[in-house]
Amino acid sequence: MTVKKFDQEEIVEIMTVSSTSKVGHTDVPAIGTTHSSKESATTTRQPMQSQHSASIAICISLPKVTILKFDGDYLTWGQFNDLFTEMIHKQQLPNAQKMWYLKGSLSGEEKGLVRHLSITNENYQAAWNLLQERYHNKRIIVATIIQRILSQPTISTTPSEDIRRNKNTT
Repeated sequence: MTVKKFDQEEIVEIMTVSSTSKVGHTDVPAIGTTHSSKESATTTRQPMQSQHSASIAICISLPKVTILKFDGDYLTWGQFNDLFTEMIHKQQLPNAQKMWYLKGSLSGEEKGLVRHLSITNENYQAAWNLLQERYHNKRIIVATIIQRILSQPTISTTPSEDIRRNKNTT
């Protein structure tokens, strides 16, 4: 095994090339790959690839996401619908398993809405459609929002006193 000694110009060239290297490649001369077209030896640069370069995967540990139980509140329907759709409905699961998750995610009156449907492959789509028809109604959702706004408690003191109190405490 022979080891090549580099002179100062070659070291500067190697350092310059290495500082502009790309991710996944190291531009360092390979040992023993010299060409002597002139009296001075030049080395060829070959990219060095890692053993796992074809299958690089980043593993991130995310917290466990749980679907909150849907209790019939029209204002929480959007959140429940989005989470359930992405985490269960769109997944490659048997419909009976989806039905089990759906029944487990309902509480109160909504659980009674699908209580009569047993956990089978055939009943999942019927149960999902029942919930969609009842709660995916934009008019009722808007009416619920307006009702919540209008039912807010009134301020008992004058607004100027509240502003002055907030200014003094901030």
